[in-house]
Amino acid sequence: MCRFAIVVFLAWANFTALTAAEVSLPAAGVHTGGSVIVVSPVDATPLVRRLNEWGVAAWALPATATAADARRAVQELRARAAALKLSPTRVALLGFAGGADVMADAVDQSHGEVAAASRPDFVALIW
Repeated sequence: MCRFAIVVFLAWANFTALTAAEVSLPAAGVHTGGSVIVVSPVDATPLVRRLNEWGVAAWALPATATAADARRAVQELRARAAALKLSPTRVALLGFAGGADVMADAVDQSHGEVAAASRPDFVALIW
């Protein structure tokens, strides 16, 4: 069983604060508490649905997201973890194609104590 919730980053120019409506949560019976942030140049809706079926929360974002957007999303997701019933220690980043470059930059720039909140627990880069 998957232990991460998934947030999908499709990249966006103007970062907006995370709201419960933007996070696609799985049904209560299969909810694992994990989360993943995905960046993809294509529509991530089928991936989000599949992740929800596996008990993983997902957040789909536009394909224009930057590394700074990814780091802020991790911080925001951790800050709202209790309200969304997610684990703040099971946040992953998943990037496809150009989204993988964005996620790699986000992880590479997450250094220091201040940046610890924006560092994911798991990263998957798929080209």
